[in-house]
Amino acid sequence: MRFTSWNLLFLAAFALIAEKGECACGSLGNLPGNFGRVEVDSFCPFADWTFTVAPGDIPFIYLADGILFTGNECKAYDGIDNNGTLLGVFTGSGYEVGAIRSSSNSLYVVCNMSVANERLFWSYQLVLVDDCGGSFPASPDYNIVSPQDPSSMQSIYPHGTFCVWEFNGDPAGCNFTFQLDTNTVLHNYDFIFINYGPENVGGQGIAIRYGNPDGFYFAPDNLTAAYTGSQLRVMFVSDGSGSSVGFTMDVTAECPPPDPLQCGEIVEIVLNEDSLHKLNATAGDILYIAPSEDVKPEDVDPSCVTTILDPYFIFNVTQCVPVAEESDGVIKLTYTVWNQKYLDQSVPVQRYFIFCVNFTCEFESNYTVTSSELEPEIRKIGFDTDPVDAQFQVSLELYNNDTFEDPLADDATITVPQYVYAEVRMTDVPASSNNFHVEMTSCWATLTDQPTASPLYPILQASCPVVNPFDPANAIIMLRNSQPIYGQFKFRSFVWTNVTDQEIYVHCDVTICDTDAGECPSECGMKRRRRSVAAVGEKHVLSAGPILIANKPVDQVIQQVKKERNEMEYDFIQSGGPIQESQDEEMYAALVLVLVAGACVVILLLIKK
Repeated sequence: MRFTSWNLLFLAAFALIAEKGECACGSLGNLPGNFGRVEVDSFCPFADWTFTVAPGDIPFIYLADGILFTGNECKAYDGIDNNGTLLGVFTGSGYEVGAIRSSSNSLYVVCNMSVANERLFWSYQLVLVDDCGGSFPASPDYNIVSPQDPSSMQSIYPHGTFCVWEFNGDPAGCNFTFQLDTNTVLHNYDFIFINYGPENVGGQGIAIRYGNPDGFYFAPDNLTAAYTGSQLRVMFVSDGSGSSVGFTMDVTAECPPPDPLQCGEIVEIVLNEDSLHKLNATAGDILYIAPSEDVKPEDVDPSCVTTILDPYFIFNVTQCVPVAEESDGVIKLTYTVWNQKYLDQSVPVQRYFIFCVNFTCEFESNYTVTSSELEPEIRKIGFDTDPVDAQFQVSLELYNNDTFEDPLADDATITVPQYVYAEVRMTDVPASSNNFHVEMTSCWATLTDQPTASPLYPILQASCPVVNPFDPANAIIMLRNSQPIYGQFKFRSFVWTNVTDQEIYVHCDVTICDTDAGECPSECGMKRRRRSVAAVGEKHVLSAGPILIANKPVDQVIQQVKKERNEMEYDFIQSGGPIQESQDEEMYAALVLVLVAGACVVILLLIKK
């Protein structure tokens, strides 16, 4: 909605009426117009009202003057009564809340005063301008400027402004400082609220309001205040009674430095002041990650190279090569940052040190998958085949070995990457009925019992094992398919990435085909028998699970360990899907992340000829 000159004239006229509003108590009903004021009389034990605007518009309200005494409070709800969502509770001066806007075209406010209270003045207003503010990281310096009314010939802010700037810092807390410009001028009943915001807990400082309900507000010289907390919120609101030039505010934040190392599928290394000092890093130096000083910056991935102007690395573990070792069930990956000094080519000799700093991530290597409370789902599927009409019971069950004799019990335990064996079987068809073929056309695993849920791990597609790019060799093996009575396959157990409650459900699309009725597909990779009969069977979905994973979830990439020529080499699997899994049965990563920093110095003397 935009103001026209007629709008402004109407708002100015209404402002004069609102200024002379009568004090009220009890149920006030729906407030008139698109803006105005409510005055709740002193000694009023109860007052409530609703502010409703046109559909599609949004109202907001704030306590413009007065203080709620201890034990008294006013609550604002989204909607026409207290059955809506509670948006905020006003106590004291209301500065902690500031202004509250609805998400609908109605806003309901109710005040309960258990003790005698002074008169309260409330401003209510239709939101006309809210394309301002936003959410920002707690950067060192930020400048906030009130919006300008494009329809005005003067540099003034518009009516009905609702702007919120949120600065989000470190959870450990940041030191925020803000300074209001001396040229700040606000019309009466227009305010700046500064507080921590609804999500901040344990902040230090007093909520502040800048403005004046009785006249224009002029900011004094050097008006500065400070907060400590993880979030700072600056809110600016204006009603429809008048306008002015607005304000400018400078916000600064001092936050604790981030952790120098974060391990996971994505590794983050921050070269803080201490690390840069150990590296003796200066302008022009090249900082890079390599397993030894013999490897040069031009030989590594670009994500593993930086300078002091941008002193951090963010890379997938496949990109920067670590020095790796494994012992006592723990895999250690040490990323070494080297400093290639800038060399002045105009001088005949060079003397310098080679500095390095080590950052080490540690991963547990063993995890267990358990089948506790495993109840494979058996579905009775009735369908017709030609020429014999019959109903079949088809089951999908899971086992822990290739004998397929005893299904996984509630107390069964599977250690990653042990194989899980799956069998689809027609349970009520005689073994001599070789004309009924079971074809598992596609199988997959999910985190829940819903076949279409995410994440999804593909096992079979087009009746063949899926070759997932993140899987080791032979992760999925077809044992029997498109054969009479039953089909079988196996897959290596795994853990889902970034999941707390680990469960695995297996689902299969299954087709039962009668060879007496027509052509049936052959096993994966083999040609089909060519017959002219069209009817080949119907497809059904079977599910089994859950398999419960006993250990904590992992959110790291899991490494392959290979031993060749008495040396350890580590390949890492890029996250191409929902699973991260080792290519070696003994090596699986975990959540344990440990930072080990060290410095090594090698003295070199280079003489330029």
